Amino acid sequence: MMGPFEDVSGAQLDDAVQALVEADKALGENSEARFWHAVLLARAGRPEEARRAFGVVFDRAPHLRAYLRSIAAVGFLDDPEQYL
Repeated sequence: MMGPFEDVSGAQLDDAVQALVEADKALGENSEARFWHAVLLARAGRPEEARRAFGVVFDRAPHLRAYLRSIAAVGFLDDPEQYL
């Protein structure tokens, strides 16, 4: 779900979240799918779930904190500090 988070149905969001959960399982130690899962939750207005997901990401891959700041800097996510 790239671009503005608009007109996304609950079913579309659930499908995207499930696809990222499955990708995370398949990727094992690679935290990229989990990172984007957390971003999606944040963009969907689910900050508590996003914080928990980012917590797992940053425990496994602390270098992704800087990446979160960089995607926020280009307007992909508001207020990244709440997730760091």
